[in-house]
Amino acid sequence: MMERLKKIIGTIMYVLAIIPIILYITLSNTKNFLISPALRLVLLLLSCILMYLGARIIKSSKLMKINMWLWFILYVILILTLTLFDNYYARGYFHINDWNKNFLDIYLKESFNIIPFKTIFEYTKAISNSGFKYFILNIGGNIIAFMPFAFFLPKLIKKENKLLVFTITIALLSLIIELTQFITLSGVCDIDDIILNTIGAVILFEVLNIPRVKHFSNWLFIENT
Repeated sequence: MMERLKKIIGTIMYVLAIIPIILYITLSNTKNFLISPALRLVLLLLSCILMYLGARIIKSSKLMKINMWLWFILYVILILTLTLFDNYYARGYFHINDWNKNFLDIYLKESFNIIPFKTIFEYTKAISNSGFKYFILNIGGNIIAFMPFAFFLPKLIKKENKLLVFTITIALLSLIIELTQFITLSGVCDIDDIILNTIGAVILFEVLNIPRVKHFSNWLFIENT
């Protein structure tokens, strides 16, 4: 009787997890409404938490594994949305058809950088004028953005448990996004974004590999289901 009740409650959690996703999709496609990155994150986190509770209540390691793949997919969708498609940052339109010398010259001048640490130094120097807000949003944001990969990739792909392999993977993923931004002329193509994305992911990778942290993570998401 108790096991059946747990399955019912767990199933309800999964059903409830669909609601934030539906709301996310609805708001993202609502005209004259710009859904903020913070609201996107809150809705996805709420859905993930409900899925996690569902798997824990049912005590199913298989469901938890499925959860991780679903969370990973949702995270990738969020990253792609924020970097390529989000109208909130004026990235809702790909300018492929606008490729011409004048447009390209403007883009290369204002939104393209291949000099390592140039943008980082510029934001650091501008702290006294613009405060920490833009520094945190741009530098801190890029460091945090790829950190979840340090959680997902090693748990989903065994080869990604090696630091060198993981670092190369992250750098390549970030490079692909930056090149896509350049090809589509949507957003800023900056080598410093690749550097910051990689640094942030590697930092969390190392933290998650601290024995006690790794043991707790495995207990939280694998062993206790």
